[in-house]
Amino acid sequence: MPSRSTRLSTVPCVLKNPRVQRVRVAADGSCWLYAVLAGLGKLEHGVAGGIGKKTPLPRPTLKDREMDKEVRTQLSKTRFLSEKDDVLRVPDYNGDRRVDQFLGSFGGVHHFAALCHVFGLQSIVVWDEVDAEEVMVVTDTFVYFVTPAAAELMAENPSTVHIAYSREKEAHVEAYVQSRPSDRPPQRTSVLSGVLSAVPLCQWA
Repeated sequence: MPSRSTRLSTVPCVLKNPRVQRVRVAADGSCWLYAVLAGLGKLEHGVAGGIGKKTPLPRPTLKDREMDKEVRTQLSKTRFLSEKDDVLRVPDYNGDRRVDQFLGSFGGVHHFAALCHVFGLQSIVVWDEVDAEEVMVVTDTFVYFVTPAAAELMAENPSTVHIAYSREKEAHVEAYVQSRPSDRPPQRTSVLSGVLSAVPLCQWA
């Protein structure tokens, strides 16, 4: 996970959108994947919980654990991850490893790019609940840093999923789940709006 500032920010502006709900997921090393699945409406165990509400972190259902394993397998076959990547290491709910090796492998930018590819997403928008001065947007070709206002507009984009590094738990990811009323067509927003900087994915360490 990237380094974090110790300075608390205000609540990310996207959470002021009534159609966006913060959803908490299990903290077992697969939170990054669960959060994306929640945004896609494919997760069972997520529970709503606003910042500072002290909502307990849930446990994944058996179906969610199976989905985690299946998606990790798909990611391992993409061009985005190296052969040395340990993406196939799922949380050890079966007790096959030592207790201190329970967690599944964490995900990062290249894993988010692979998820965009696997699920046909335009982008994954990565907020930071500690330092929200800029927002990371990952596509399958570029990593952008955009203004919060530009990132908020992407909540109307049906081809994006929003997640966030948690203020309440270090090295944990929350889901920002978008719900869209059926009587309002979703708006597709360009990822190039409000760009502060951009890095080609192939140059991202």
